[in-house]
Amino acid sequence: EKQVLAIPTAHHDGVNVVTFLDSSVFATGSDDSTVRIWDIRRFADKSLGVLKGHKGWVKNVEVDHKSGVLFSIAFTDGVRKWNLDDLDSYQSEEIYDNLIFNIKYPVRLRIS
Repeated sequence: EKQVLAIPTAHHDGVNVVTFLDSSVFATGSDDSTVRIWDIRRFADKSLGVLKGHKGWVKNVEVDHKSGVLFSIAFTDGVRKWNLDDLDSYQSEEIYDNLIFNIKYPVRLRIS
């Protein structure tokens, strides 16, 4: 095994899911209760956005390309909705109250 790249500021706990939003941008969901948006072209820099609001481990991330909305689901508090066109507003330390569906202990979410 060889570590290719380390980003010390990425997540503070394990990453559960990686979802590509397009050919160069992807989202990661972590046990640190956050979702981060990344661009491969500036991967070593910093994330494009940190989506805070979940109270538990983020287990899945799905994107609806038509509407530009990302949905994240956490183990203990349900589904949250994020507008990908508004990533700049998620740069602060603010925690967002954007819960759209409360369900306890889900494992996966799939948009169809």
